[in-house]
Amino acid sequence: MDLKELAKEGFSTVVKNSLLVKPLSGKRAFEEIADQIRDLIYTKKLKAGEKLPAERDLAEMFNAGRTAVRESLRILEHSGLITVKQGSDGGSFVKEVNSSAVSKSFIDVICRREVSVEDFIEVRIGVEKLAIGSAMARITPEELDLLRKCVEDAEAMLKEAEREGRLPDLDSWVRANGEFHLILFRATGNPLFEMIEEALLTVTSSFLDDPPLMPENFVGHVQQHSEIYEAVKNKDLRLAERLLEAHSVWIAKTLSAQFTARVADK
Repeated sequence: MDLKELAKEGFSTVVKNSLLVKPLSGKRAFEEIADQIRDLIYTKKLKAGEKLPAERDLAEMFNAGRTAVRESLRILEHSGLITVKQGSDGGSFVKEVNSSAVSKSFIDVICRREVSVEDFIEVRIGVEKLAIGSAMARITPEELDLLRKCVEDAEAMLKEAEREGRLPDLDSWVRANGEFHLILFRATGNPLFEMIEEALLTVTSSFLDDPPLMPENFVGHVQQHSEIYEAVKNKDLRLAERLLEAHSVWIAKTLSAQFTARVADK
């Protein structure tokens, strides 16, 4: 039974009777409400895409004020568990699982200088080395074709930009080359690997916008992805590991320069 059906049958009564909502404990009301809704999401009693009841209905269910409900929804939205939409079709909806909250946390701690770019890259190297073995063992011919296409698309973007005397569009470039890594991680068959890599790529791309990158950055990226693709295609695990590590170290140098420039501007 989804939330719409529950609402039709008297949401408060049905939910309370089925023990989905429990009496509030000694915590502050908004924390307890957030915790209970979070548990419903974690246990899949509330599924991705489902709409939560309106604030007034939640207030009635929890026997709490609407201010407490509103604050609990803000907590859940900040945690990346729900999204709040405005308008006639608006409301609070359970979000699909994604890496946005993890990415934001990474970016926050790096920008606050609680960890260095070097610390971040060390983690990226470790994760990619851990994943590449599983990816290589399980990658399908279709996924190999997608990897090759990523390299070819990046080469085409670079050649077009060179003909027009400009650099490639950065947003398109980041998406295309990020997809290369995501395909590798998707090939592991482990959704956590893919989610972690997506967060790592988001953090990486956040430092690649100011000041502009140089032409050699783009050329090097394509060459390295091409070499990694060949190693994966040939099932050469040790070479793929070395190439991924060298690629991350190369990226670290670019990130450090970008990050230093960004901090200097503040």
